[in-house]
Amino acid sequence: MRALLSLTFLLLTPFHFTGGISSLETLNAVRTSSIIVIDGKLEPAWDEAELSGIPFEIQPGENTPARAETIVRLLFSSEYLYVSFYCSDPDPSQMRSNLSDRDKIYKDDFVGLILDTYGDGQSAYVFFVNPHGVQGDILRTGNNEDDTYDLIWQSASVIHDKGYTVEMAIPFRALRFQNKDQHVWKIMFLRNFPRQDRYIFSSNSNDRNNPCFTCQSAELKGISEISVPFSYEILPFFTGYQSGALNDIDDASSGFSNNPVKGRIGGSFKLVPSPSITIEAVINPDFSQVESDAQQISVNSTFSLFFQEKRPFFFEGSEIYSAPISSFYSRMINDPLLAAKVTGKAGNVSFALLSAYDRKSPLIIPGEERSNFINTGLPSYGNILRARLNGQKNDYIGGMLALRNFEDGGAYLAGFDWSYLFLTNFYFTGQIAASITKEIEDTTIFNGTRKFGSINKDAALNGEEYNGLGAIVRLERQSRDHYMDVVYKDHSPAFVSPLGFLNRNNTRDFQHENAYILQYDSSFVTRISLFYRGGLNFNYDNTRKERWLMLGGNISLAGNSRIFIGFLPINEEVFGGAELKKVNRWFFNLNTTPFSWMSLSFDGEIGKIIYRGDSPEVGKGHQFVFGVSFKPADQIQSEIEFERAGLRSQQNNELLYDGYILRNISTYQFSTQMYVRLISDYNSFSGEISLFPLFSYKLNPFTIFYVGSTHTMREYDAPYNLTQNNRQYFLKFQYLLSNN
Repeated sequence: MRALLSLTFLLLTPFHFTGGISSLETLNAVRTSSIIVIDGKLEPAWDEAELSGIPFEIQPGENTPARAETIVRLLFSSEYLYVSFYCSDPDPSQMRSNLSDRDKIYKDDFVGLILDTYGDGQSAYVFFVNPHGVQGDILRTGNNEDDTYDLIWQSASVIHDKGYTVEMAIPFRALRFQNKDQHVWKIMFLRNFPRQDRYIFSSNSNDRNNPCFTCQSAELKGISEISVPFSYEILPFFTGYQSGALNDIDDASSGFSNNPVKGRIGGSFKLVPSPSITIEAVINPDFSQVESDAQQISVNSTFSLFFQEKRPFFFEGSEIYSAPISSFYSRMINDPLLAAKVTGKAGNVSFALLSAYDRKSPLIIPGEERSNFINTGLPSYGNILRARLNGQKNDYIGGMLALRNFEDGGAYLAGFDWSYLFLTNFYFTGQIAASITKEIEDTTIFNGTRKFGSINKDAALNGEEYNGLGAIVRLERQSRDHYMDVVYKDHSPAFVSPLGFLNRNNTRDFQHENAYILQYDSSFVTRISLFYRGGLNFNYDNTRKERWLMLGGNISLAGNSRIFIGFLPINEEVFGGAELKKVNRWFFNLNTTPFSWMSLSFDGEIGKIIYRGDSPEVGKGHQFVFGVSFKPADQIQSEIEFERAGLRSQQNNELLYDGYILRNISTYQFSTQMYVRLISDYNSFSGEISLFPLFSYKLNPFTIFYVGSTHTMREYDAPYNLTQNNRQYFLKFQYLLSNN
C-alpha cells in the first residue's frame, strides 16, 4: 500500500524544471537502510534520495529543453547502487517498447545511465531498461561501444497512464573500481524518446566541440563503506550433440552417414580478489556458437572476412586490448583446452594478460592484394600482454606483446600505442609495432605461391623466417561543425600480427577526410554533413596501387531517417598486374524507422567494380543489402535481409558473377528470459538452404539452456531439387554458481 501511495503521489504531482535548466555537475549519493524491492514500483524509500532529472535534449536538439520530463533518484547500500526513473510521456500511446531478448532495445523507449567508476574518461558501464523491463548493457571505451558485454544486475519496469517507471539495482561486486574509503565516480543519465525523430535526453548539457562524451558527466560523490568481498564464480557446462553429413559433400548420391551422439563438459572459473582485479580461466570450454554467423558475399573478395566475437570468456577486459593496429582478434584462439586471463587496474595503469593452449589453431597470412585464412589443425600456445598508462579524457600510452608458438614455428609482435587529446578537440593517436615470424614447415597445410613484395619470401608454410614493421599515425579533429581525419598506415611486406586481424601488408597508405556539418532546427531536416575523402596507396616497390576520391553527404531527416549518398569521381587501382582506371561508382545508404513496428535499411553501390579473378578487369555491376524488421506484436519480431551482387564484363558483356543471399530471423519472445527463434537463409552462389531452429532460456546472461539444430540442404542436380548434406542436433546447459 505504501508503494502504491508513493506511485500515486508521483503521478499526481510531476516534477518540473522551472526557469533556466542547468547541467548536473554533482550528485550526492544517499545511503539507505531500507530494503528496495525491484519491481518497477516506487516505494517511499526513494523519498530519501536527492531529486534529479534529465532536462536536456542533446539529439537532434542542442541542449534544448527535453520534450518529456524525467525524475531520477539514486540511493546506495553496502552492496547495491539503486537508481529509479519516473518517465512522464505527453502521449503514452506513442510509446515504443517491445518484449525482446537483452540488448535488443535500442530502437525502443528506454532510460539508463553511463557510469565511469574510475572517473578518467577511459571506459564506462552503460545500463539501459525499456518500458517492458528488458535490459541493455554496454561497455563504452572512448567513443566506442560494445553491446556483447553482459553483467548480472536487477531491473523492473511498470507502464502506467502517464508514462512508465524503472527501478535498477546494480551490485557493486559486478563493477571494477579502485578500492577506496571515499569514491568519486562520473555519472550521466539518458533517455531515448523515439517519435517522429529519435530524441535523446541527458542529465548533462553536451558540448559538441568536446569529442569526449563521457568526460562531460557529473561527479557522483558520497559512496563510501561499500562491501565488495572476495568473490568467485564457477560456470560449469554440458553440451550434447549428434551430427550427420553426406559421405561426399559434392555427391548427392554418396549416402548420408549419422555420427554417434557425443557430449562435452567443461567450465570456467572467475576470481575477484579486489574490485579492480579479475582472474578468469576456462577448461575445455564450449566455444561453439549458438548465434550463427551471418553469411557474407565473398565471391569477389580476396581478403579474409571479419566476424564479431560472441564468446563470453573474451568479454571481460576486451576494451584494454583495443589498439590502432589489430593486435588481438580473439577468434584466432579457436578451440582451446585451457585458457586463462588476468585483467585489472592499479592506479592509472590498466593491464591484461591472456594465455591459451589452442588445439586447432587458425592463421591469417596477409598480403598486398589478398590474404588467406588457414585452419592448420595444429596446437599452439598463444599469449598476449597489454598495459596502458591512462590520463584524463581518453589520453593514454600503452604497450602490447603478442606471442604465438607452434611446435616448429611461431610469430611474435611487440609495439606501443598512444592517444592524446589537445586543443579541446584534436586527437593524435597511433601505434608502432614490430613482428618476428618463423613459419610452420608443412606445405601440405598451405602452399601458396604469392610473394611478400620483393623480399624473396612467399606465403607457403615452408619454414621461412622474416621480420616486419607496422605503424599507424592519425590526426583527428571532432567538433560541432567540422570533422577532419588524416591517417598514415605503413605495413612492411613481412609484417604479421600473430593473434590479430591483419589482412594486408606491403602497403604505405595515406588517407584524408574533411566533413562540414550543418545543424538545423527544423521539423524536416535536422542535420546535413558534406564531405570528401581521398587516399593514395603505394607498395614497398613504390608502385602506386590505388588513388581515389569520394564526394558525398549525409542527411538526417525527421521520421528517424538517415540518407547517405557518395560518388567516386576518381578511382584507380593496380591489381593482379593490370592497371584499372575510371572505376567510378555511386554509393547509397538509407536507414529509417517510420513506425514503431517497422524499420527499413538499404546499403548499396552501383557502377564500375573491379573483377578480382585471374584476369582482372573493370565491369559494370552492383552490390546491395536490403533489410526490413517487423514487430507485429510486442512478443514477435521478424527480420528479413536480402543481399545481392552481380557483375558483367565491360569488354564482352559476359556475366562474371551474379547471386544473392536471403536471410530471415523470426523470434517469439515468451518473456525476458525465454524465446524460440528460427534463422533461415538461402545462398544462391552455393545453392544451399540453411535452417537454425533454437529454443533459449536464460535465467541470467550466464545461466542458460539451449536446444536446437542446424540443417543444410543443397541444389545438386537442378534448381529447387534439394538434398540434405549436413545436420546437427544439440543442447547446452550451463549454470552460474557464486558466493554472492
